[in-house]
Amino acid sequence: MWPLEKWKIAALTTVSIVLFSIAVVLLDGSIETSLRLLLRATARSSLLLFLLAFGATSAHAVLRNSASAWAVKNRRYLGVSFAISHFIHLGFIVWLARAYPDPFFSNTGLSFWLVGGSAYVFTALMTITSFPAPRLWLGEQKWSLLHTTGGYLILFVFFQAYVPKAFLGDVFRMPFAAAILLVVGLRFYRIYQRRKIGS
Repeated sequence: MWPLEKWKIAALTTVSIVLFSIAVVLLDGSIETSLRLLLRATARSSLLLFLLAFGATSAHAVLRNSASAWAVKNRRYLGVSFAISHFIHLGFIVWLARAYPDPFFSNTGLSFWLVGGSAYVFTALMTITSFPAPRLWLGEQKWSLLHTTGGYLILFVFFQAYVPKAFLGDVFRMPFAAAILLVVGLRFYRIYQRRKIGS
């Protein structure tokens, strides 16, 4: 039995991020430096939690081990934990934008607001509809469309943030880019397997 199950995952995620954030703000002399560090940290925690949730079923289809079974069993709670991390990340974005509007706005393009904003809308909707009652109200077909579309949109946001820069030599993004590419590979391998079985 794995020690972390269901809501314990979300609770640990929340407590860890909050305590880490408080420690960074208290120990770092520069608020701007602290916020940028927290933005990077919460972006990475969000990415890892998202990949665990989004890649769970595909990984289990290939690996069939206790770790992948745990991820499938707790997929909803990993998704909720991702949402918690990512909305804390949004809070730090807002804080940075309000405290240091320049160079934040001058360095932020329209695509950031359109694509990033859409990803947050999908994150909220996917989190709400991950529970039985909203899922039942929405219906399986619409639920599947929402979660598939939202999942791939969020994956795209992370992909463009990490993979190109990793290929350009950013060593700090390389492990995260590798994790993204692994999940992409697992998802497409599962699609291939399904089509092969159905043909």
